[in-house]
Amino acid sequence: MGCVDSDPHKRGKTFFRRPVYMPEEVLNNSNNFFIIASTLFYQEIKKTLINYGKKEGEDFISSLAINQWASWMMRETIYDIPRLDYVCQKAFNDAALMREGRLSVCVGVKNLIDWNIPLYYTGFAQVWHSNIMKVLRLSMINGTYSFCDVKKCDLLSNCGRREIDTNELHYYTSRTKEQIDYIEKKETLMKDHVFHETNYEIREREYPDVVMCSFDKTCNLHCPSCRKEKYIADGKEKEILNDFTKRIETEIFPYINRIKVAGDGEAFASEIYKNIIFNKQLSNRIRNIGILSNGTLLTPSNFDKVSELYESVNIFISMDGCTKRTAEKLRAGCNFERWLENMAYLGQKKVEGKIKFLSFNFVVQRENYLEMEEYVKMCLGFHADGIKFSQIRNTRWSEEEFEQVSMFDVNGFMKPELAEVVKHEIFKRSEVHLFTWIDW
Repeated sequence: MGCVDSDPHKRGKTFFRRPVYMPEEVLNNSNNFFIIASTLFYQEIKKTLINYGKKEGEDFISSLAINQWASWMMRETIYDIPRLDYVCQKAFNDAALMREGRLSVCVGVKNLIDWNIPLYYTGFAQVWHSNIMKVLRLSMINGTYSFCDVKKCDLLSNCGRREIDTNELHYYTSRTKEQIDYIEKKETLMKDHVFHETNYEIREREYPDVVMCSFDKTCNLHCPSCRKEKYIADGKEKEILNDFTKRIETEIFPYINRIKVAGDGEAFASEIYKNIIFNKQLSNRIRNIGILSNGTLLTPSNFDKVSELYESVNIFISMDGCTKRTAEKLRAGCNFERWLENMAYLGQKKVEGKIKFLSFNFVVQRENYLEMEEYVKMCLGFHADGIKFSQIRNTRWSEEEFEQVSMFDVNGFMKPELAEVVKHEIFKRSEVHLFTWIDW
């Protein structure tokens, strides 16, 4: 047993104590069976093996195909305890196309990279209706949310839902006073439209209603909280992304009603994303678009092109400061003066009715939390419908470094300095979403 790698520098080396072989050393051996661990280059490796006379399923297989994740997931959610009296519609209505061609429904799904199925080597319909997706939906129907990270799910935590005490005796036939009080409260909330009857409906869809493109990390900025330098997809990766885009344009886009670009990278820095946004044939079928952008490249000319193509446009801008010093430090590569000009134009278009929903996001951290109040005032000046403040996530720091960066303690509570700032009356405005969800 060993590993195969075409890199000549790895000849004679070991990987996890297994010898590394060159392809020509093992491909001519008819007794070898290959498990392909790579998902990004699965198609390329598959072609190579086929050229050597190998057959998929007989001589080689994807590592994901032999993992029995659906069975494990079923066991987890069956024996889990119901926690939320709410059926999330995301797993039924939304699909997020992620890096390496993987499918998600939202950022709150745990361990996605470990168990979800890449679309590169199978069709969208098979993945959307796969056993894994069915069990994920089951966990939302039965209220366990076994595969969701509630700390990351602002939507669940902001919908008036009660998190059920796991020490409750759920199977008593009589209801406790707490349960009766909750039912009465729910009926009141439904009258006030906080709850909606669709939160208790289960609708089976052949295709999702909304698709978010989040598979190209190309960006014109290099924020310290995200990456050390700019990233632009090129070479083989860009070729793979282009092929993937062609597939989803025929397999998915004809059947959906709304598209979002982008949950990863910058919408107007990526050629892949721009080809989707400015695709006239696509916009003739899909009349609604949501765009997530840092705003630096969302110039008046780019917005006008979008506005001409789509009937309904939602814009979600992410910027982590309201001063030149802070914005250009935390959004490295940003020209803040130019950004302000772009935002002033968007604000004007919002007033003119060219933008259906305009919102802003601010990732709170040690470097910028004192600018939160002024940020709200600035965004209100742009006629924002929503202003969201988000917790920073640890993507590249040590635990000690992150403790200095974050304005939340290890238990998820605001540090005293932040708690003092958000006491200001301005954070009570309806436009402000303080660490809660905005669906753009």
